[in-house]
Amino acid sequence: MRLDQYLKTRLVECVVHGMDLTDALHRPTIASEPALQTVALLLCQVSRIPLEPTDDLVEIIETLTGRRAPGHELLDRAREHGGVIPALG
Repeated sequence: MRLDQYLKTRLVECVVHGMDLTDALHRPTIASEPALQTVALLLCQVSRIPLEPTDDLVEIIETLTGRRAPGHELLDRAREHGGVIPALG
């Protein structure tokens, strides 16, 4: 694994678990916008679901990591593009 790939995995861990902690404390996420964009894009690429410019990045991350039930729009997009929402199998 290349260093840049490894660092992306660490960023995913930091953002997702940081969101878990801030949720537990009833606080908004503290992840930066570039970090949220990077993680959302990576999760969408792995899931084969295109990331739209109007997507709520926190919602996308929570959904694709199984922390939120997917909305109909994301389910439709997944079906349309042959994508998979990992939490649903």
